[in-house]
Amino acid sequence: MIKIKVDFGKKIILAVAIVLACSMFLTGCSNKVSFKFRGGHVDIQEYPEYLQSEVLVNSLEDLNAFRNSAGWLGDETVDAQKSDARLNEVLDGYDRQYFSNNSLVIIVKKWSTNIEPIKRVEVKKLTKEKNSLVIDLDVLFNDANLLLPEGENKHFVCILEIERDELGEIDALTVRYNKKTVEYTPFEDEIFIY
Repeated sequence: MIKIKVDFGKKIILAVAIVLACSMFLTGCSNKVSFKFRGGHVDIQEYPEYLQSEVLVNSLEDLNAFRNSAGWLGDETVDAQKSDARLNEVLDGYDRQYFSNNSLVIIVKKWSTNIEPIKRVEVKKLTKEKNSLVIDLDVLFNDANLLLPEGENKHFVCILEIERDELGEIDALTVRYNKKTVEYTPFEDEIFIY
């Protein structure tokens, strides 16, 4: 009789441990970070070489400083080679209220049409590894040897909206590019996700 109670007790403890482990995993012990994506191809030809291609923005002041450095100010005096109306419209929408609970990650992928015929860039996932936010991107190339305009630069801008609680404390951003070739299709009107 005692042996039956001991075996039954072990099974209950094991079942409780399994349920706890599963619930911890499902409720946030995962390293995945959720985000909202905005962005796409932009009509800018220049992006300053001295700026990093990925930037973490935690305040409106950070955003304004970045926009000033990049030349993305959104007024009529901005050089059309450095700025894009759709991009400015999105960036103008962020205010102090937004940054009270959220952060942005801005990634600028520059490419030359005569070297890399990029179709689009897709964000696969965001994860936290130690104190770094790791962003996995798929860069999709058209599978064709096309004669494209010589030396024309294009930029793909990813704006990732992330809740500050999801980020926690991070010191660095790491972007991993996974290049993939896709079957050639003609370029459609470039889609910009608002």
